Amino acid sequence: DDVGSELRSARLLVVPIRWATGILTKQTLAHVHGLPTAITPAAAAHAAPEPIDPAGFARVWSHRQGGYDTARVAAVGDTAAAFAAAVLHLHGNASAWVEISAAAARFAKSGGGGQGVCPEALRRDVEAFWAVMEETACFVR
Repeated sequence: DDVGSELRSARLLVVPIRWATGILTKQTLAHVHGLPTAITPAAAAHAAPEPIDPAGFARVWSHRQGGYDTARVAAVGDTAAAFAAAVLHLHGNASAWVEISAAAARFAKSGGGGQGVCPEALRRDVEAFWAVMEETACFVR
């Protein structure tokens, strides 16, 4: 199936995690496709291509400037109430949605001096993860 079209049909990705998990790859894919995210500080700390600060800001590459700029790339909530407010804000505020959508897509393309998050690198990360899982007791043969 076409993951990109599924992500583009969504309004936002909600990432209510307390520690780093496999959802972070999905968060990165959401950013690649310009899907805004409402995230916790744990998701922000483990975002790719680099961490997002507690206010939702990160460095984004500017081809026009030939360097990095700072933009709000996600809505971050550090308590249950703040997280719910972040979700509702992104869902209901059209201008915030457009701003964060564009910035998130730029953020995903900011790694490596503007080269971005490489789909091939994501594939290698997933394959490496599954290789480790196959070596553990998580899989019964």
